Amino acid sequence: MVRAAVSGAINYTGADPQNRQWRIRHLLLLTEMERREDYALLSVAHKHWLALLSHGNLTEDSFKDVKTRSGELLRHLQRVVFPWLSPDDVSKTDEQTDTILDSSAQALIKRYRELHGNNGGT
Repeated sequence: MVRAAVSGAINYTGADPQNRQWRIRHLLLLTEMERREDYALLSVAHKHWLALLSHGNLTEDSFKDVKTRSGELLRHLQRVVFPWLSPDDVSKTDEQTDTILDSSAQALIKRYRELHGNNGGT
């Protein structure tokens, strides 16, 4: 909330926590701001791993390790940017089986897929 106020994304002078519509808009704005920050952080981390991959003095084992970690980070980045992707669309490792969406969001995505097909209607 502090970042939203400082950045000017949300003007809290007209805040009405008793108003349901205001709370919904507020939650959506904060969620999107968090998603954008996650994206920026993961992008930088992925670029870092790619820079390590281009290093000429990597052994075969260290290259495989860096390649694996970079791939995992890219899949995490894809799930942040595209939370509606199914696990088949973005391969998950055993450590990444937990979802980043709550059950209500998953239910909405499931309903959307039922209405528009698994590919989002495109």
